[in-house]
Amino acid sequence: MSLRNLLARLTASYRSSGERVRGRVAIARAVLATVPPCSAEALEPRVLLTTIFKVDSNSDAGDYDLADGVCDVDKNTPGEQITLRAAIQNANLTGGPSTINFALPAASTTISVLSDLPPITAPVTIDGYTQSGAKRAAASTPAQLLVALSGDFGSFAVHGCGLVVSDVTGCTISGLVIGGFPVSGIKLIGGGGHVIEGNYIGTDLTGTRSHPNRNCGIRVGGSSGNRIGGTDAGARNVISGNEYSGVLFASSTAEIAHNVVQGNYIGVDSTGARAMANTWRGVRITAMAGENAHDNLIGGAAPGAGNVISGNGWRGVGINGSGAYNNLVQGNLIGTDYTGTVAIPNGYSGDLSTSPDAEPQSGSGSPGGVVIDGSAGNTIGGTALGAGNVISGNSYEGVALVGDANHNNYVQGNLIGIDITGTQPLGNANQGIFIYAKPGQQVRDRYRGFGLQRCGTVVY
Repeated sequence: MSLRNLLARLTASYRSSGERVRGRVAIARAVLATVPPCSAEALEPRVLLTTIFKVDSNSDAGDYDLADGVCDVDKNTPGEQITLRAAIQNANLTGGPSTINFALPAASTTISVLSDLPPITAPVTIDGYTQSGAKRAAASTPAQLLVALSGDFGSFAVHGCGLVVSDVTGCTISGLVIGGFPVSGIKLIGGGGHVIEGNYIGTDLTGTRSHPNRNCGIRVGGSSGNRIGGTDAGARNVISGNEYSGVLFASSTAEIAHNVVQGNYIGVDSTGARAMANTWRGVRITAMAGENAHDNLIGGAAPGAGNVISGNGWRGVGINGSGAYNNLVQGNLIGTDYTGTVAIPNGYSGDLSTSPDAEPQSGSGSPGGVVIDGSAGNTIGGTALGAGNVISGNSYEGVALVGDANHNNYVQGNLIGIDITGTQPLGNANQGIFIYAKPGQQVRDRYRGFGLQRCGTVVY
């Protein structure tokens, strides 16, 4: 039998099972066993099969026997009991594309993760929207999510995160609620080209109460070309309530480039109308000398690309370090609700000195809407239609350019201290634009200092 015919028969048999996933690595083995030693020219075209695992148990047990090619955590019970942990274990073993779907009992959709889940090391799609009753967000309607990962009762000795994607490309994580982990909700290390969309990270199932991850909501380290959120409402993540940053781009070695953060609620709840602070920053891009975090896009000029980045305890967006350059912050609402007309300030917190990353509350450590500290060549806003941000209603500066290494940063086309209509004052509590220390900054803004509060431009 030819390889093509065998693939067709396996595919038909697999589909006819009604997606009752057996998770059988044996399928891949059977295919490989039919390939005789031959030249590359003699090989017939091959079709990559996607293995589908259906999680039907909220237990945290691992696979009973990873060597048998069957995804099952209990050999003594008829049928196959598949947990998320076992599904990840087997997906990693296949090495090829896999999908993890959910069919949990309606009363048992929260998975208490008791120890570090295995890092994801093969292309996989984890889709919480396959759980019966789950729905994606619409333009004015929050998502209805049902599958939750909780780290509240775990003992974590390795990475301490909800999910870790390590040195692989092309994974998708959607439709999950992730909270209570000692480090981050999701961590991307190496590789790239991943999609993180339609999740609640740092909240409860409703997206209206915090369930914090103790560090970041999403941390990207040495990984490029990822998309967090998207321009469609259904791709919106709510990344709020976490105890450090909502989204952090940081790596001591590998490049972080061409990542996109779009259409998310960061620091507000799932309605977009109430604060649910990430304790420090909404989004942070940080890279010191010798590191590279560049050409990352926070928001965008396209319809639906802008994020709501408001209500965070220290800064809405922070870009710092000489290795962070050529990054764009465009089309966002920073310091307002989702309508762009009501203030939800960034920088409201007083004493954050108990944080392990505590910073001074004055000088170059100023909080505010957008702060660029010691970085070059970044752009806040832009000249294209839709590129401008609304940076209004914040508790300190709207935009601060600070640090001796700052140069050639652009602030263009934004509404600062005014609402999205351009007609109503919505002042930042201190300066609209604050420039400290380094000459050569270029400020090109339509509105400067418009508002009822102190919103002028101060140049030191």
